[in-house]
Amino acid sequence: MACDANSVNVLGWDVEFVPTDNPLEFCYLVTAVNPTSGLSHLIIGLDCPEEFIESLDCEDVTLTVTPVNSDEEIEFTCTIVDNLNMQNPILGIKFDNIEGFEEAGGVATFCITFDAEFAELIFQGCVEVSTAGGGDAAASGITIPGPSCKPPVTTTPAVTTTPAVTTTPAVTTTPAVTTTPAVTTTPPPPCPIANPQTCCQIMLEGKTQLVGPALYDPENPELYPITHTKTVEAAIEGVCPEKVVICGVIRKEINYLMLNDQGEIVPGVTYDDFPFQCFIDRDDANEGDEFDIVGAAILCDVFAHPTNFGTHTEFDSPVAWRFVEKEIVKICIRKKLLG
Repeated sequence: MACDANSVNVLGWDVEFVPTDNPLEFCYLVTAVNPTSGLSHLIIGLDCPEEFIESLDCEDVTLTVTPVNSDEEIEFTCTIVDNLNMQNPILGIKFDNIEGFEEAGGVATFCITFDAEFAELIFQGCVEVSTAGGGDAAASGITIPGPSCKPPVTTTPAVTTTPAVTTTPAVTTTPAVTTTPAVTTTPPPPCPIANPQTCCQIMLEGKTQLVGPALYDPENPELYPITHTKTVEAAIEGVCPEKVVICGVIRKEINYLMLNDQGEIVPGVTYDDFPFQCFIDRDDANEGDEFDIVGAAILCDVFAHPTNFGTHTEFDSPVAWRFVEKEIVKICIRKKLLG
């Protein structure tokens, strides 16, 4: 089965398959071309059933990283990825917590060698790869050669029929034709369906009235600290041709100190929700298709601080009446495949 390509660029790193004589060894030349950050993770996909991947252990494989133009050592750990999330967009074998790749020249050969007991289980197939750096992770979306549980498909050539001719002396020749049944071939399995992870990003700005108000001195912020926590909830609102519509809410909890009716300092808390919407372009989306949310997180806190300062109406204490925030939210989806 032919893969989409022999190499692919993901987030600025070229990943090229390097053939070896060992059928249980899969090597890749990784080159930093134009990344925006240092390489922290590399996942080589594994085209096998989820049950097989869940049973696999790092002791079943040997991982090596060899710099091409340097004697510097590149450190890493091994992880078997058997659960999808934003940092692990594909299932497979992960070179985790990579350190020293850039110091070693940004070019190295990453190899995975399966133990001999997998000789009848692992073959060369087609897989996706994923790279990560600076908090961003992405899958290639196209396949290159890699480890697979699917044995290569062989076909038997069709048998041709040759007529055997008999001759009757001094009359005419009548060919006696014998036929051999045609040999059927087993069709190869269908190519894997590409199911990329796609995302949308939304910038939200919110203002929350602090009921209390909150004690706060802008000239000495540590005197009355204000803290906040927030969570993201998202859902698929609808699917239209080439569009997947997302809806969600950011739930916020703001904790601070305030004065009660007797002028005593007591804890205060205010809750607030900020709804959001976005849509994701998907060429394969049609009405009635099902998609899953595979990641929902706050990508960046642009700012978060109190404002609208003044003095308490009943007590001579500095206060803040409002809390303002701006953040960037990232939501990622994958299509739910049938069968």
